Amino acid sequence: TRATSPGRVTREPSPPKVCDDREPVVPMQDIRSLAFPLAMLVATGLAVWQSNPQILALVAVFALALQSAREGRGALGWANGLTWLRILVAAAMVLLPQGSLALAGVAFLVFALDGVDGAIARKLGTESAFGAELDKECDAFFVLMVGVLLWHQGTAGPWVLIPGAWRYVYSLVVATVANLRPAPRSNWGRYSYSTSCVCLILALWRETPMPTALAAIATVLISASFLRSLYYCLPRS
Repeated sequence: TRATSPGRVTREPSPPKVCDDREPVVPMQDIRSLAFPLAMLVATGLAVWQSNPQILALVAVFALALQSAREGRGALGWANGLTWLRILVAAAMVLLPQGSLALAGVAFLVFALDGVDGAIARKLGTESAFGAELDKECDAFFVLMVGVLLWHQGTAGPWVLIPGAWRYVYSLVVATVANLRPAPRSNWGRYSYSTSCVCLILALWRETPMPTALAAIATVLISASFLRSLYYCLPRS
């Protein structure tokens, strides 16, 4: 609130709400803009077109580094440092042999560390909107990177890119559609994300039985989660 004259107080307008069925955070204007999700989707298309997952890895690291640089000192700290470690390790997965146990193991490490950065931030009292948003973008990049690797190694068709692309399509909707409503909180988003990640990671290893089926399960679960959020978020006549 702010005072405009003696005895009169006006309230500043509240920032727009962004609906998401995972942990609610304050939206970041730069990272929620059209530029970032568009860059990630274009990079995915180029990676598929050129059959080179390294394109996506480089673009993602550069875009997130640029955002961190704009945030300044607020992007520093142990928690955000761990998130950045996860981002870099996820990007480095492109250097590992396709279908190897090492690739699946590194992917599982990135997944297992999810949530540790948040716990560190709460322990040290360094929680921030940027840190929460960076963590979510790390999760989204990880899922997209695994999807591109699964496509590149021939485990699944182009449809395996859908789970990772959903986050950026959703961000574009949030950035362009007015009068969005908050989605009711539930554990569905968290459960579907965790289960989908396990399925995708298992599918990375060539010795896993029915890897294509596991990738399909992940695609259905994540799609259902985002479609649920869109159903509740989009304005209705």
